[in-house]
Amino acid sequence: MYRMLKVFLILLFPTLLAAQNVIQVADADIVGDVHWTSDNTYVLNGFVFVEEGETLTIEAGTVVKGKPGQAEAASALIVARGGKIFAEGTPTQPIIFTAEADDVNDPNDLPAVNTRYLVSAFNDDDGFDYDEGFRGKGQFWFLIQAPDVGGTGGEHDGGTTPEDGLPFAIPLIYNATYIGSGASSANSRNDFALNIRDNAGGKYYNSVFTDFFGRGAQIEDLASGEDSRARLEAGDLILQNNLWFGFGAGSATTDLFAQDFVHSYVTDAANNNRFVDPQLRGISRSNDGGLDPRLAEGSPGLTGFVQPPDDGFFAPVDYLGAFGPGNWAADWTFISEVGILNTAGARTPRVITAVEEHQNPSVLPTDYTLNQNYPNPFNPTTNINYTVVSTAHVRLTVYNLLGQKVATLVDGVRPAGSYTLSWDASNLASGIYIYRLDAGEKIQSRKMMLVR
Repeated sequence: MYRMLKVFLILLFPTLLAAQNVIQVADADIVGDVHWTSDNTYVLNGFVFVEEGETLTIEAGTVVKGKPGQAEAASALIVARGGKIFAEGTPTQPIIFTAEADDVNDPNDLPAVNTRYLVSAFNDDDGFDYDEGFRGKGQFWFLIQAPDVGGTGGEHDGGTTPEDGLPFAIPLIYNATYIGSGASSANSRNDFALNIRDNAGGKYYNSVFTDFFGRGAQIEDLASGEDSRARLEAGDLILQNNLWFGFGAGSATTDLFAQDFVHSYVTDAANNNRFVDPQLRGISRSNDGGLDPRLAEGSPGLTGFVQPPDDGFFAPVDYLGAFGPGNWAADWTFISEVGILNTAGARTPRVITAVEEHQNPSVLPTDYTLNQNYPNPFNPTTNINYTVVSTAHVRLTVYNLLGQKVATLVDGVRPAGSYTLSWDASNLASGIYIYRLDAGEKIQSRKMMLVR
């Protein structure tokens, strides 16, 4: 029996929020089992970890905000491997994650929600569903649908009452892999890889759409002109540098895109869409370990990509779809846990002990501190300085943004003093990493960026 998982990218706002207490949350506040209630607003101050063995329960209707900041000064809620979070909202009492400055009572004050590494598996409805006003960024989105249930791969809506309600939804999405119910399945609800309507826009690049019962894409075209065709013609809806293959409606491009204007657009050579087998390593919907959505050697998906914007959010890529050589969904997702996903290519956490560390005996610290690494960004070596006010067990660890520990730099007793270590990260991929110091009774963390 399939476990139903669904990713909603919907900005929901209750009509009125009662007066609430504002609670500042630091990393040290998450210990054991923690319960957040809807009569409070929780403001994340820096990186807040739910560590192994810890549980965070968030009640329906709760508002969680993050303080402003970039890189090491950012705020985030991070569920590490072995930690658990229970957060289930309702249509009338959504759990809202937003910025500290966001007025959640004002429906026109819409924050952008940016997401990476999303898995939507075996839903009873549409896979990825964004709605009115969503303008976030997305990268590495993965969808697989069951053979007998589930709807559209991506159902993307805009205004409903009225159809031209502003702002239009125009997210920017790179490197998605959407696998439907199967081209030969009997699931007629699996009608489109993408169904875009109600003046919604959206921009898909470097993506793979395959194995759907129905067609490739449908874009709403109304006589009134207030529709998603208008967004396509305005440049707010873009489908470029994508692979489309394996649809039950047929193999011809006219089968995949029945609307003439959609067919003309998608097949225009300037948009660099291709209609060939992406050669995924394996598609399976059973717990036989046969699902491997990585591209096989020689796949056409290893060419024809375009680089995302260099804006600090998107990661550079050299492939189409959600997976490169590594399988980032292994070892932490439900489809991995129950044996559906093949774990080949898993990013095995690396424990590094060969680190050069030096103590500065002339410095007499007054507190436990963790300083910003230098240089930052770095390639591939950087220096990290920390201080210990009295003899204590010190642990300095590095995590990726999936919450996986990729390095242990220090794990032992250190006397009072200032320490600087040099770390070589040449065996890691480019990206943002979080390094964390546990010393005494203090926990501190910062961000650093490896650029290869």
